[in-house]
Amino acid sequence: MGAPIVHVSDVPPNDPMFSIGTLDPRRSHEWVGSFLGNVLNTDIRVFIDDVQIMGYNISGHTHVIVEDLTAYGFDVRWYEAERRLTVERGAGAASPRSVPENTEPSGSIAFPFVFTDIVTYAVGERLNSYNIQGSTVVRIDDLAAIFGEISWNGELRELRMTTN
Repeated sequence: MGAPIVHVSDVPPNDPMFSIGTLDPRRSHEWVGSFLGNVLNTDIRVFIDDVQIMGYNISGHTHVIVEDLTAYGFDVRWYEAERRLTVERGAGAASPRSVPENTEPSGSIAFPFVFTDIVTYAVGERLNSYNIQGSTVVRIDDLAAIFGEISWNGELRELRMTTN
């Protein structure tokens, strides 16, 4: 028999045995598209340089879609042969898409996030990334650590990244 199946709701928070930040694509049980958990609906509004971007709650952290960053002044490049995405600072923001207001209860399940073998780098630094509905997401805190700073306003429920 193989390893027992563990449902994500059975895993204690911050259990190092089940940390999604330590996935290794060389291990046979971690395959592209394998279920890692659920993206939760959130009422937090996310901004990059005062322009709103869609944010996604994954394991209590706010993530953004890497491919969307091109509309926020970043140069995002895809290297298919290497299954690699790179993020660099680029030109100024260009027509970002409008961000719909979340009408679902905060904390309710939106959709799953899954393992990806796509590796994402920002200015040469590797970032943990996941796949949601065919797009690659990374933590906005990780981007802010490289490109600027992050601030939180609990009263307004706003997370703002300001670039250098």
